[in-house]
Amino acid sequence: MRTVLILLHCIFSGFTRAQDINCLVLEEAERHLGGGYNWSSTGVYQDLILGQHKFMSKSKSGTYCSGYTFNVAFETLKRLDVLPDSLSLKIKRFQHVWYGIPAESMETQCVMALEEMGWGCSKSLNQASPGDFVQFWRNNNSGHAVIFIDWIKNEKSEIIGLTYRSSQKITNGIGVRTESIGYGTKDINPKRIYIARIEL
Repeated sequence: MRTVLILLHCIFSGFTRAQDINCLVLEEAERHLGGGYNWSSTGVYQDLILGQHKFMSKSKSGTYCSGYTFNVAFETLKRLDVLPDSLSLKIKRFQHVWYGIPAESMETQCVMALEEMGWGCSKSLNQASPGDFVQFWRNNNSGHAVIFIDWIKNEKSEIIGLTYRSSQKITNGIGVRTESIGYGTKDINPKRIYIARIEL
């Protein structure tokens, strides 16, 4: 519900360019729901096309977090006329870093991908805004790539949780989920939350 309200606010408000871009991210992110979860697939929910070339094929058996968030970023950047018209080593590198394939990109993934291409930059937790991309790690060392919706805060205004949109097994693919931030085994590690925003 909150993402719907944010999108309505995007439509009727005079936003800065950065906020306009985040609205495009949320608009793209909202286009799909469910669809199943499959970690062994490409993870994308549609064929990704550059000019006359297919860059990645739609997963036929469900999405997963890196593919879903990359798909959203790809389509947003395409709408902004940033991506090349044909396949290139640059766009392949962008995808590989986003997925954390090179060892040096494993920790921050989407942050490194956007910064390396010059298409975005990192943000602090206090700067986070709906439509930002987030890579986080839990205290059990499992990770997740997501699109930021909102923080959950306690009565002291301390951040104790994160609401996001991504693809995960618990929502049978694409959906909204809230997780706790703290020091329990399954909590999100507050020191390993990395936020990126598309900024051009």
